Amino acid sequence: MLSPADLEHLASRGISPDEARRQLALLRDPPPPARILRPATVGDGIMRLSPEDESRLLDRFRRARRDGRLERFVPASGAASRMFQALEAYRTGSREPSALAAAQRLAEHLDQFPFAADLRRAAGIGDGGPPDLQRLVDALLGTEGLGYGQMPKGLVPFHRYRDHLRTAFDEHLVATLEEVPDAHGTARVHFTVSPEHEQRFRARLEHHRSLFEHRCDGRLEV
Repeated sequence: MLSPADLEHLASRGISPDEARRQLALLRDPPPPARILRPATVGDGIMRLSPEDESRLLDRFRRARRDGRLERFVPASGAASRMFQALEAYRTGSREPSALAAAQRLAEHLDQFPFAADLRRAAGIGDGGPPDLQRLVDALLGTEGLGYGQMPKGLVPFHRYRDHLRTAFDEHLVATLEEVPDAHGTARVHFTVSPEHEQRFRARLEHHRSLFEHRCDGRLEV
C-alpha cells in the first residue's frame, strides 16, 4: 500500500513503515467504543481538593507565574467562512429560508454587533429605515467592504468597549497580561496561525500592543 514517495514522506516525519501500517489497520478496523458504566462523581473519578490542597496548589501556580514559567497557548484561529456560511449563501444569490433568515437577522439586530458602525459606513447606510439586505451582506463579507468572509475568526471584532473594539485575538492578549505576568511584568503567549493570515495578526498586534500593555501595566512576549 505504501509507495516509495509515501515511505519518503513518512521517514521525513519520523514514522516507520510498521507504525504507518499499524495506524492504517486501526483505521480499517477501529477498536469498539468505550462502554460507559456510570457518571464520574466525587470519590469515584473526581477528587475534591481540601482547602489545604487548594492553597498549596495555588501557591505553586503563583510561584511558577512569578518565575516566568507560564505561557498562554492559543491554537490556530479558523476561518470565519463557516461562521458566515448562511450569509455567504445569500450574498451569492441563494434565497433558501436559512440564507434569507440569516440576512434578515443581521439587519434586524445590526446595532447589537460590535462592528455595526463600521458596517454601516461600508454599506453606505444611515441610521434610519431598514437597510437593503444585499448591500448589507455584500459590505460585511465582500473584499470591497469589511471582508469578514475571508478573515480568520480571531480578527473579527468581538466586543465593543467605550473607546475601542476588541477581537478574540485582542482578548487573549489582555487575558495573558492579566493572568500570567511574571515578577517583572512580562506576560508570554504563543499563538499558532495559518501562514496566509500571519501578517494580519502581526499588524493587529503592533497596532494594539501599546494600548493593552499600558492599561494592564505589563509587557507582552508573543
